[in-house]
Amino acid sequence: MGKFLRTVLIGVGIGLLIAPKRGEETRQAVTDRFQRLLASFSSNTQSPASVSSPESETASGLRNLAERAEKHPHVYTPPSTANYTPAYPEYVNPNPETSQ
Repeated sequence: MGKFLRTVLIGVGIGLLIAPKRGEETRQAVTDRFQRLLASFSSNTQSPASVSSPESETASGLRNLAERAEKHPHVYTPPSTANYTPAYPEYVNPNPETSQ
């Protein structure tokens, strides 16, 4: 991941160097974008109390969905493997003397 990030930063740096705008305009554009990015991060941050509430709502919603899915009549339940006989037992157990 570190190598990827370095490569991205080098690419951005080269892109800024060969940008068609003057240096002042490019620096201003980068500063504006950075400020907007910081503003979007600060507006997306939440306090721990408000974060725990949606998580519990999501968890209970998923739990309810799972319970309803288990009660659904078309839920596939695999057959028991107690009486399972393989179609080609010689491939499952190539040494017959060690068979049960």
